[in-house]
Amino acid sequence: MKKHLYTIKIVTLITAVFFAVSGIFFTARVDSLAASATAKLTGPSTARVGDTVTFVLKLNGNGIQGAEATLEYSNAQLEYMSMSKKIANPWMAELSGNRLVAYDNEFSSPINGEKDLIAVSFKVKSVSVGTEIRVSFKEIIVSDGMQDISAETASASFTVAPPLSSDNSLALLTVGNGTLSPAFSAGTYKYTVKVPHEVTKLDVKASASHGNAKVEINNPDLISEKTVDITIKVTAENGAVKTYTVSAYREKDLNYVPSGNCNLAGITATGYRLSPLFDGALTEYVIWVPYETEKIEIRAWAEHDKASASVIKADLLKVGDNEVKIKCTAENGKEKLYTITVKRAAAHQEVEATIKPTLVPTATPAPTETPAPTATPVPTETPAPTETFAITETLAPTATLAPADTDFADCTCRPSENIQENSGGREIGVIDMVICGIICGVAAAAVSALITALILKKKMER
Repeated sequence: MKKHLYTIKIVTLITAVFFAVSGIFFTARVDSLAASATAKLTGPSTARVGDTVTFVLKLNGNGIQGAEATLEYSNAQLEYMSMSKKIANPWMAELSGNRLVAYDNEFSSPINGEKDLIAVSFKVKSVSVGTEIRVSFKEIIVSDGMQDISAETASASFTVAPPLSSDNSLALLTVGNGTLSPAFSAGTYKYTVKVPHEVTKLDVKASASHGNAKVEINNPDLISEKTVDITIKVTAENGAVKTYTVSAYREKDLNYVPSGNCNLAGITATGYRLSPLFDGALTEYVIWVPYETEKIEIRAWAEHDKASASVIKADLLKVGDNEVKIKCTAENGKEKLYTITVKRAAAHQEVEATIKPTLVPTATPAPTETPAPTATPVPTETPAPTETFAITETLAPTATLAPADTDFADCTCRPSENIQENSGGREIGVIDMVICGIICGVAAAAVSALITALILKKKMER
């Protein structure tokens, strides 16, 4: 098998070289080819100046392995453009000058029956209308690789047609249930018409001036109290397009009662939630936003398709309350107002500045009121356990106080200067100290311990 394929390739190579050197293809034993062969050339029947025309060469026979022919055409009428192979691989096709050579490169796919071999394309030069132009493949010879036979000549011709018309004008335009304004003229492209409410669609008729032009009418339904455009598109034979327009106004229904529905169907605030959630029966809403929010997008839409909704709001939100008004206007002019209060939080530093001054007493005790340090008493006697002073005042819950190690340095409360003993044996100023400690951020436990130490100290001095 390998030896056989090698022999086929050698034969193919020798055949190709033989074509190139001699320019003669299969010249012997024409009368001994067992099967006959025919050729045919197909192409357009008419073409116009500037058109590209294509002709296809077809071969018909049995066991055809190769073919050659001479292409013939008028250079004054046609400009050669290209040649393309139509038959599948492994066939090869070459056009050198006007000489065509085509062959089965592997001797494995002979032509059996009719096959498209090649296609050649030309551009029609400027010639007179009505000229007949002919293209031919002459001296066609086909072969099965061993024998060859003449397929004679294959020709095709076409007539040069007049150029395509560019006429895209209308010859007629009428409206059966209305009157065009202005009156129709082929050079006028825009018209108006008014029809009563009972007319829901225009009865438009149009025809083109040229017989090969195409007319397309886009005729939508008419809408009460609105203008609708009806378009008539005219496409010329050469593809040029022109559009006529009829603007039709449909009058209102005299028995129609406009709707008074001025309710909103919905309100949205991008990124935020209304409080309460939207309800068509409610007209008051609140939205809370952080200080960082300077703008908010609010949208609203009406229930009725002929009602309208408009949002009235400031471009930037101020700290505090901002009112947004939404007006819904019904078809009959009736209005309804909805209100959204947008509450923008204050900045953090503003909150601190507002709260802190309320915690500082308005008067600071003079430094002279602070008692001078007293000498530490000599512990000559130890108080009996029964003489231990018990703190009977109930302090505020420590959960609400600051940590016990809070510094007194910045606090204006001084725990030592206002303590005195009353007739009942209780120390006044204890409650004041607790309250002061709470305001200054001192933990209740620390305040209680300090007060206890001061009271014991006074008892020991007695």
